[in-house]
Amino acid sequence: MGALRNVVFHSLAELNAAILEQIRELNQAPFQKYDTTRQRMFEALDRPVLRPLPREAYEFATWVDKRKVPFTYHIQIERHHYSVPYQYLGRHVRARVGAQIVEIFDGET
Repeated sequence: MGALRNVVFHSLAELNAAILEQIRELNQAPFQKYDTTRQRMFEALDRPVLRPLPREAYEFATWVDKRKVPFTYHIQIERHHYSVPYQYLGRHVRARVGAQIVEIFDGET
């Protein structure tokens, strides 16, 4: 972006267009030690293995350490109690706490 340091832009769109042009030039410039460009390397190596983005946005979540399921079948996470299936009585479980959901997993595996 050093090429743009002394240029005055009057809109964000103008700045973005100039940056895009610099990126195009960089991607088309040949490597110093290889007989190819960044664009050709991308087309040969990366593009064939790209996959579409997931439909759902990523949701940040935290993992809670193993908890032993007591005789009440409820584990406490952040001062809230969550019930678990009776089959997990006495076993250790882990929890993944997100903004919308709390997931309980078998902690033995």
